[in-house]
Amino acid sequence: MTTATQLAVRWEPIDNIPDSPFADFDLQTFGQGRLRVLVRYSGVTGNPHDLLLEFTDARGFRSFWDGDGDGPLDNEPPRCSGANQRFIWPLLTLERSRWLDGGQFATSQAVAAALGEEPWRHYRVIALERSLDVIARGAIRADWVSASD
Repeated sequence: MTTATQLAVRWEPIDNIPDSPFADFDLQTFGQGRLRVLVRYSGVTGNPHDLLLEFTDARGFRSFWDGDGDGPLDNEPPRCSGANQRFIWPLLTLERSRWLDGGQFATSQAVAAALGEEPWRHYRVIALERSLDVIARGAIRADWVSASD
């Protein structure tokens, strides 16, 4: 097991992300390595739109309830501002990820390095009561979509 310093960094895959938490997310896998995450901002902010993230080359994902993730971060994570400053910014990348560096992705990382491919990255999506961690690389499509019930 590694003792790397895992750092949370604010991630903004699209413009106009509300400075607030979001209610929940829906998860859908389709095709090899493709993962869709519908981030439900409409459930908290009254925004008529939700954020659709599409990972085109996802290697792994896991979800946790109520902060049951892989332990504390090694830095103070970025936060929302104003009235929402008690909330962690809900879209993060994790640098020096414990999960990515913990050996489970050693072969994938070695193959990517040997072939000169883009390295894998660790993304975290944090809703009010659960979170989603994704190991991915390549294009990530982000679009605002109309909220659906």
